[in-house]
Amino acid sequence: WTLTMLFGGGLLASDYGTSDIAAQRLESLSQGFSLSSHFGVSYQLPKGIQLSTGLEYSHYSQLFQWSGQYIADRDGVFVGREIPSNLQAEEYILIVKDRQLVKYNSRAFVDIPLALSLRKEISSWVVEPFASVAFNILDTQNGYAVNENGIPQTLNIYAYKLSPKVGLGLDVERRLSESWGLVGRAAYYRRKIGDGVEDEVVRTPQMSVGLRYGL
Repeated sequence: WTLTMLFGGGLLASDYGTSDIAAQRLESLSQGFSLSSHFGVSYQLPKGIQLSTGLEYSHYSQLFQWSGQYIADRDGVFVGREIPSNLQAEEYILIVKDRQLVKYNSRAFVDIPLALSLRKEISSWVVEPFASVAFNILDTQNGYAVNENGIPQTLNIYAYKLSPKVGLGLDVERRLSESWGLVGRAAYYRRKIGDGVEDEVVRTPQMSVGLRYGL
C-alpha cells in the first residue's frame, strides 16, 4: 500500500457546441486557471499494476465579461431585447437594463477518483503512467453564465449534471528513503458540465507536486 498527497494547478479552458448561445457563452469567458489537491491510496497488483482511489478537490477560476441592454418587467423578468410591439396595458412597467459585468467565476468540485497505473522502478526513480476517472460528490458554482435569452444569469440557480472527470497523466517519483518519495505529476483532465442550457467541456492540463509514503 502507498499513500500520496499532491498539490498543483494549471490552465483552464471551456468548449461549447455550435449554437448561438454556445458562441455567446464562449465569447464571455476568458481562459482561466485551476487549483487542485489530491489524497490517494494505492494498492500494488502483480506486474507493477497499481489500483488507486482517494479524494480530490478542484477549484476553477475563470473571468466572465458581458455588456449590453435588454428589457425587463417591474419584477426584473426578461421581456426581450426591444419593447414588444403588441404591448397594450398602460400600467405595464418596462425597465431598460444596461449591464456591464466583469467577474471571476468560482467553481469547486470534490471527487472520488479511480485510477489504474503501471509502476516502473529505475534505480532510485519511479515512472508511473496512469489513467483515471473521478466521480463527483459535491460541487459549488458562483458567478455568471449567458442564459437561453442571451443575458447574464447567476450560476447557482442551475441544476447541474456532471459527467465523470477523466484524465491521463504521468507520475515521476524520486525515492528519498525506503518509505518516502518526492512525486511530480503532469496530467490532462476533461470534465463535462451540463446545466440544461448548454453542455460545457472543461479542459485542465495540470502540474502537481507532493509526497508519497509506502506502508
